[in-house]
Amino acid sequence: MVQPAPGVARLGYSEGTSAPRAEPQAGLYWNGGDRSVRVGPYGHRAAQFWPSTALAQGLKLQPALKTAHCIHRPDRTFSSRPPSTGNHPPPANAMPPEQANPQTAVTDCLIVGGGPAGLTAALYLARFRRSCLVVDAGSSRAAWIPRSRNYPGFPPGISGNDLLARLREQAAGYGARLEHGQVEHIEPHVEGFSVRYGERSCITRRIILATGIEDRLPDMPDIEPAIHAGKVRLCAICDGYEVDGDNVAVYGEAESAITHAVFLRTFTDRVTVVVHGDQAACEQAIALAEHYAIRVIGDRVESMQPCENGIDLLTCRGDRHNFDIIYPSLGARFRSELALQLGLDCDECGGVKVDQHLQTSLRGLYAIGDVTLGLKQISVAIGQAAQAATAVHNSLEANPWGGSRQAADQPGAATAQNDNESLPDQP
Repeated sequence: MVQPAPGVARLGYSEGTSAPRAEPQAGLYWNGGDRSVRVGPYGHRAAQFWPSTALAQGLKLQPALKTAHCIHRPDRTFSSRPPSTGNHPPPANAMPPEQANPQTAVTDCLIVGGGPAGLTAALYLARFRRSCLVVDAGSSRAAWIPRSRNYPGFPPGISGNDLLARLREQAAGYGARLEHGQVEHIEPHVEGFSVRYGERSCITRRIILATGIEDRLPDMPDIEPAIHAGKVRLCAICDGYEVDGDNVAVYGEAESAITHAVFLRTFTDRVTVVVHGDQAACEQAIALAEHYAIRVIGDRVESMQPCENGIDLLTCRGDRHNFDIIYPSLGARFRSELALQLGLDCDECGGVKVDQHLQTSLRGLYAIGDVTLGLKQISVAIGQAAQAATAVHNSLEANPWGGSRQAADQPGAATAQNDNESLPDQP
């Protein structure tokens, strides 16, 4: 790689030093002759202030030299229009599918999962003018939400499917590509990663896993309609406020269910724990149940059936109970098969471990949303998506704007310039 001229700041890659290398590695630097400053691996935070630092020292800025890893291609165009508000075709200047054929083109970032986290990451990356592809199996947990009233910006609430539809439209409106499919295999590649989904494959420089979790549900007929009717609920943090004094049951192993029931006592004084599986509970959990007047039913459940006024429950002893709402507390399965296949660091349950920039133990691969450890909330997931997408953008080589230069090369541009030169000077 050619050394920058003295007094010229240049964005490129290095491995631990400010000296350019023939094979660029992750880590941004600017070089100003004798004054060189490394701004850290992947350029997190530092990449946001390096131009102003250079300008403050009176240095000229030039685009990075194009290398084998350069992701900026002048022939690529992106939409800069706001998302459409109806069923309109994609913007005219969005990247056409044939140009971004996954068999031939290298994608800047592939996102596995099209829930709120994955779609938000795609929106950010598209607005950073990065090529991104979302591969979605259509199993977002958000689709189960009949109406979310704690998601900011929608005072009447919004259903999970409506929110997903809006996010898809918004991401696609800025040029993100969305494809239906199941990612089955990821392996390292000289350009980043090789990904196979169905009969298709692609090469991508970065990957974001947004595969989520899968709730374990009770054995109940017509459970999906019961969830959409609000008779079976999956998240007390999301909709506990709407309980408002209802007769509620928490169904699960004793200790976990008692903890969940104590949380629900904020919203009603009629809470029952229906024990499923392990009936053992620690003394502290039993004391909590007694303190908060939480009834515990230890008999094994024979059946649960949705009815007109909630859920009917029958125990093996023949006791019948009716509840307005049942909250299953049966845990969830992390959809972390790809992470485990790659040998990423995960906890004992399969939750993917990430650093402060949402990067996993494998460089260039990030994870966001419910598949990571922490609070399972849409607001948390989209915050992580914004953070990870920005980290991905900063980890890639700079993609300086070339639109004005391209416009000057268009036919008629020189004529217009000559016409302007022939005009008299304005007073």
